[in-house]
Amino acid sequence: MNRTAAFERSARVAGLRASGRVSEALAALNAALDDHGDEPAVLRESLRLALLVGEPELALGVHGRLLALGGADALRGLEAALARLRLELPGREVESPPRGSGKKRAAWLEQDDGNALAPAELTEIRASSPGGGIRYEIRAGCPWCEAPQRLSVRMSLLLDRDWLCPSCFGRIALRYEGVRDFLRRRHPLLVSDGAYDWNEAFLGLLRDLGTPREENGGQHETPSLCRELNQQYVFFLSQALTRRLYGSES
Repeated sequence: MNRTAAFERSARVAGLRASGRVSEALAALNAALDDHGDEPAVLRESLRLALLVGEPELALGVHGRLLALGGADALRGLEAALARLRLELPGREVESPPRGSGKKRAAWLEQDDGNALAPAELTEIRASSPGGGIRYEIRAGCPWCEAPQRLSVRMSLLLDRDWLCPSCFGRIALRYEGVRDFLRRRHPLLVSDGAYDWNEAFLGLLRDLGTPREENGGQHETPSLCRELNQQYVFFLSQALTRRLYGSES
């Protein structure tokens, strides 16, 4: 019964991890460890999450605990995570799981360079304005295994970020150029030469709504925030403002 409960708890953690909800997965893992700290299923999730949050030494310690509990058999299903652990801690001894675990080999493991970066495959960018700030919710697919990826960033899309896929542990990159190219494909009119007209449209909306603006010698100027945004950002700022004004979640 205890093992069944541990399996169910670890499955919940795995689901949260795979969907990119790492903070929630960590909270669920901590609760599971309190009740099932010696169960291999829970410890395997602990090892995976330690890698995702940049704690390879902790992952190595969990690896040792798993070996002590069940030998190499306790490492089943961890092929990709352990391969990543070897790259993170070169020269350290990391045991391999038994062959023939039945899972498809992660695509990044077929590369000559296991640290190779592949660009995220963007699928959606949404803007919102919680508490008056601008937040972008970015959805993408893993270029190695197609697992969904979720990122939340504030204020700027001038991104230079890389991370491990929570499903296959391949390295993923997201750069501003990728965001720009995505916008060009999805919203060609908004990033064309005429896109700067959106700036005037936005200012006109502010005037119509009576929203306070900076003034200089009696002349209205672009709000300081807008001055820092390029043509792509103006679109998202306009979208967020409209949602906030009309209470739309669409």
